[in-house]
Amino acid sequence: MSIPVDTLTFWTGLGAAGSLGALWLIYYQIRTARRTSAYSFLLRENERFRSHRMTQYRAELAQLLITKRPVHELEHCAKHVANYFESLGLMVHEQLIPKEFVWESVGIRIFHYWNALQPYVEYKRQKADDRRIYERFDELYKSMAEVDKLERGSPHLPSTTDVVDFLARELQIKYREYSPKDVEGVVRIFKCSLRKWETLPESEIEKADLQGPDTFLVAQRFHEIIGFIMGHIEHKRIGEVTHQIAQITTIAVDPGYRGLGIGKALLEKVLARFEYHGTDECVVRVRKENDVAMKLLLDAGFRTDLAIKIPSSQPHKAECVMMRKSMKETLEEESVDELVSRTAA
Repeated sequence: MSIPVDTLTFWTGLGAAGSLGALWLIYYQIRTARRTSAYSFLLRENERFRSHRMTQYRAELAQLLITKRPVHELEHCAKHVANYFESLGLMVHEQLIPKEFVWESVGIRIFHYWNALQPYVEYKRQKADDRRIYERFDELYKSMAEVDKLERGSPHLPSTTDVVDFLARELQIKYREYSPKDVEGVVRIFKCSLRKWETLPESEIEKADLQGPDTFLVAQRFHEIIGFIMGHIEHKRIGEVTHQIAQITTIAVDPGYRGLGIGKALLEKVLARFEYHGTDECVVRVRKENDVAMKLLLDAGFRTDLAIKIPSSQPHKAECVMMRKSMKETLEEESVDELVSRTAA
């Protein structure tokens, strides 16, 4: 029995196509397995990076870098973070993980940490007289820049401000409304950062909480209160119109956490809440010699209003300046002036 040539050609071609299909399927399965394996590895590495101990190292490193401590003081925490990226770079170097996959997953993290840790890496290389130290971390950064250039058209190089903001986020600082359990932390910060000769009665804190329950905010890192801002809104009737005047009574940050943008963040958040409530203007009284607070307020759009002479019965207090920020352009000047007079009394 003879088989038609056309039929034989058909089945032969089908068999070849089937073989190619099988090979493609095997290739696809291998590729999927490699990507799954790479993804699983990155998940494990991400868990290690976000572990409690590594989080503490990252937070400590961020604080030291932002406060510009000497590079040799970074050793304790920097080595753990740098070693993490060195091991990740080794995996990419050995082609166990595609660099494109790493770029998609943790590229931004690599950019920022390489820029932040460069002084430490250079310090270690010079100390050991060995340029190979953290070589894979260096390669990892460069390979991420190459991929980034292909994807974006130009490499993503974080500015100094970007790196500082990134490190500040690494501190794991949360901002929330005050609760009664925070009273000890608020009193502690008040004593150590504002007026060592004064005390802040708990009754005053309770009053502030009642006056402005959602405008009394704290900054918290883990279980520690590291900053707070007290504010409230007063209603002032002028003629037929009632105006809302916001007042910030106190803003303070733990001395150990200054320079990290915490005060700025607290101020921005409370101003956003004042705006949400429809306040017309915000006023704050600040000691004239407090240059840091003055700059913070000026940068936020406040302007100097007038100087307040503190009564001689309180010689330990310095001369203060009243500053104001318009939340709405239609506010009549006399409303704030009356509040200023009452506050200064």
